[in-house]
Order: sequence, then structure tokens, then C-alpha cells
Amino acid sequence: MSGFCLQAGNIKEVYDALYNTGDVLKEAIGIIIEEPLASDYSYQVFFYPSSKKINGTNQTLKISGLKPEDESYLYKYKQITKEAYTQLTDVPIVQNDKSVYIFAKANLAEGNLNTAKYALASTFNAPLTARHAKALTDEDIAKCTQELEIAIFYAHVLDKHEI
Repeated sequence: MSGFCLQAGNIKEVYDALYNTGDVLKEAIGIIIEEPLASDYSYQVFFYPSSKKINGTNQTLKISGLKPEDESYLYKYKQITKEAYTQLTDVPIVQNDKSVYIFAKANLAEGNLNTAKYALASTFNAPLTARHAKALTDEDIAKCTQELEIAIFYAHVLDKHEI
């Protein structure tokens, strides 16, 4: 048997101690958010740079541990047809944007290897695509994950890559 016992003066003291412990735990957890996936989107990613957290899902996104002062981003993605894409006039074409690497990393973390590779290839980042287009083993996927994280969190490294 393990643990220990202590004598409490009365039930109010026990209740107060438990209540205060709950408050401390709530503070430690931070803000909890749930973001449902709108029906016109197919994927969403939460990006929390200060803790280097990237969570993606094609369902309701559940995030905990946020603090009000922390910087965070929510990206939502949807598949569109080629015709719809060509009709877009007010959207800049930025294939090498951080949001594409974040999408690739989130899909890689979920096991969507082919989707992650397609996203990586769509960045036109020749060195990363050449190194990771054929990644299949755990070791190769881990290396791909590391390089995606470098591209996301240390964007200045991308300046040296051939795009």
C-alpha cells in the first residue's frame, strides 16, 4: 500500500483545499478552445508558434494550454476545382508560404503521408522536395518532419533554398 493520510479539521477545510487545487490546475491548463470544422472546409490547423505546437484535423479541433497573451493562428483549408482556382483574382499566389508547410507538417503528424508530400511539392522548394519525395521509412519521415519544422519555425533557412 502507498500514500499517506492526514487529519482534516472539518469538511469545509477539505472542500476549500480541493476547490483551491482545482483553481491551480485550471490556471496551469490555460484556455481550452474547440473549433468545429465548417462544412465548406476539409481541414484545419492550429499553429501556436511560442510552444512550437501544430495540431491539424478534419474534425473539431480541440486545443488546450493557451494563454491569452500567446500568439496563435487558425488555418482552414478547402479543396477547390481548377476552374474555381482560375477564377480567383484577389488572392495572391504564395506557394512557399508558411501555411503550406504547416499544412504539410500537420498531415504528416496525422499519418497522411501522401497529402503531406503533395503539399511539400506544391511549395516548389526543390531541396526539400528532392530529399523527402520518396520518404517511406520511419527514419525518412522523421527527417522530413524535422526539416518541415525548420522551414516553419526558422523561415530564414528557406532563403537559402532554390525555389
